[in-house]
Amino acid sequence: MSQHPPCVMCSKFSIVGRSEEAAQGRGYCAGFDKVAAWDDQPCVLFLRARDEAPRRAFAEKHQQKEPA
Repeated sequence: MSQHPPCVMCSKFSIVGRSEEAAQGRGYCAGFDKVAAWDDQPCVLFLRARDEAPRRAFAEKHQQKEPA
């Protein structure tokens, strides 16, 4: 079974202007007009973002914050 990329890798996921939410690992999902966690499972609206490097960095930063 293949692993799907998390929400943060979707072009509809944004943290622009949402510093408080971003600090907690969340962003805004423009597809569903709601707040979403960086590691949520992708949905049917998933469209891979072109700017993968900053998204991977955001994910790694928040993955390290999670308790093991």
